[in-house]
Amino acid sequence: MAAPLPPTLHCDVVFCCLGTTIKVAGSGEAFREVDQHLPIRIARAALEKGAQHFIIVSAMGADATSRIFYNRVKGEMRPNFGQLAIPI
Repeated sequence: MAAPLPPTLHCDVVFCCLGTTIKVAGSGEAFREVDQHLPIRIARAALEKGAQHFIIVSAMGADATSRIFYNRVKGEMRPNFGQLAIPI
């Protein structure tokens, strides 16, 4: 896990363009960690630091019901942002 953000850090807008491939990540779960879980954790940290907007690069075809693993992981990410009080 990454180090915590400095306590004096403040942000208004955060851009997130994290991504990997299953080959580079080494497994489907490692891919999911980078492409789905890390952006959510970053958004939560940004919200704690005052962010008013969170812009995330996802993927064409992102769909939580897709039979394609990559598209499904990306599609499963979006509803998690609805639980946060931060516009995306």
